[in-house]
Amino acid sequence: MNDLSAKSRWLWLPMLMLLTGAALAQSRYDITVVRAPAGNIFAIALNNRAQIAGTMTPAGMAQAVLYDRGNITQLGTLGGPYSAANDLNERGEVVGQSINGAGQLRAFLYANGTMRDIGTLGGTYASAQGINNAGQITGESTTGNNVVHAFRYIGGVMTDLGTLGGDFSSGRDINARGAVAGFSSIASAGSVHAFLQDGGAMRDLGTLGGPDSIAMALNDAGHVAGFSATTVDNGHAFFYANGVMRDLGTLGGVFSVAQGINNQDQVVGGSTLPDPSDPGHGFLYSDGVMRDLNSLIDPASGWTIQNAWDINERRQILAFGCNASECTALLLSPVMSAP
Repeated sequence: MNDLSAKSRWLWLPMLMLLTGAALAQSRYDITVVRAPAGNIFAIALNNRAQIAGTMTPAGMAQAVLYDRGNITQLGTLGGPYSAANDLNERGEVVGQSINGAGQLRAFLYANGTMRDIGTLGGTYASAQGINNAGQITGESTTGNNVVHAFRYIGGVMTDLGTLGGDFSSGRDINARGAVAGFSSIASAGSVHAFLQDGGAMRDLGTLGGPDSIAMALNDAGHVAGFSATTVDNGHAFFYANGVMRDLGTLGGVFSVAQGINNQDQVVGGSTLPDPSDPGHGFLYSDGVMRDLNSLIDPASGWTIQNAWDINERRQILAFGCNASECTALLLSPVMSAP
């Protein structure tokens, strides 16, 4: 009998270890409210230092800000009344767009305490959307022919990336290699497709069966996240890798969009719910499963996560949520569950 009990303990030990490991692997999230004394912050970019780039409206007009553990730096403008931040890198360099003294909307780089105009492709308009740790930037700008094209900015030089055959393109993200993901009009009138440009010609990433797709985020492996029209619904979040665009589904509604991706291929975004009258919810897609972020926070917090913008390598998520009448940016930080 004693011998049988000993054998039983040895048989159960591996199973208990597996169960414990599974419990430890399930992350839940603590919430840090990202707010400013002058009002709430609309934030869409997060780095690995938990710095956040966003926009607030201290006097009724939007201004770009950098949030760093409760400290807020207003980045100013290029001379006009407005600026907005779209991305940042590990050095806290921020890119976005701002109105200049002539009333033109221009792309900016904020570094070392100074905001500067990075120029255009020959027109009067530009917007910077993404920056990598080397200070390389992508976005969109009007050309001398007054059409909008995606650009890559390296070492003070802005290069036109062209299009997929149409007259419009926009760069949305840039990875460590300088590859750019975005979207472009194609030769067929009225349609835009997601693209990846990695040193050669733009690569058309296709769609999920519908006419349009848009790339929103890119990781260092060249994997892309965004959304695409399908043959049935309005549009679904997608993950693109190794030549294949994968439909990530929804949280039960007819629409979802992926907006951030990290190097672990974890994707975040927002999705509609089965009841179209309900506000959308933010999601985390990881290990083949889309999870409602509201199922991963303490329900007693009072917050409802309505969207998710970005995710870093520490698995922290930059989200947007509401608690009663307050709606603002939220930083979700993973906490490992006890077995």
